Amino acid sequence: PPQENYIDANEVTELLTMLWEGSTLSRESSDHIIDLMKGQPVNTKYGAVIPGEHLANKTGELGDVSHDSGYILLDGREVALATTTAFTDIPRSEANVFVQRSATIVYELLHEPLPAACLKRALSEGQLGSPAVPHGSPRNRQESR
Repeated sequence: PPQENYIDANEVTELLTMLWEGSTLSRESSDHIIDLMKGQPVNTKYGAVIPGEHLANKTGELGDVSHDSGYILLDGREVALATTTAFTDIPRSEANVFVQRSATIVYELLHEPLPAACLKRALSEGQLGSPAVPHGSPRNRQESR
């Protein structure tokens, strides 16, 4: 009989980070997968609130779950993000709002100026991105659509 499959947002974010850094697959394969994610046609989750030029993601859903995971791509402040939900008493469209809110919060925070202490530390360490997706990684490139 079919068994439930389970997903963990932390593990998905870790996988996304390894993909971004090219530490789990070749750089060419990693870039190909991320480029495919940039073409995600489903826009009911992250894609409903993040402009397409700033997003590479993969949605997922079953009868009682709705997920999205991927990258928010702001130059120098790229981050990996995964959001998972499980629901029984609300429609999927309401569950999707929770997924959208998580992306909106992160996207808006990425537009905030870095506090001076963080900026000074990041400059001294040679990186301006989040710990999840370092700015200095080979993935930091202009995207084309």
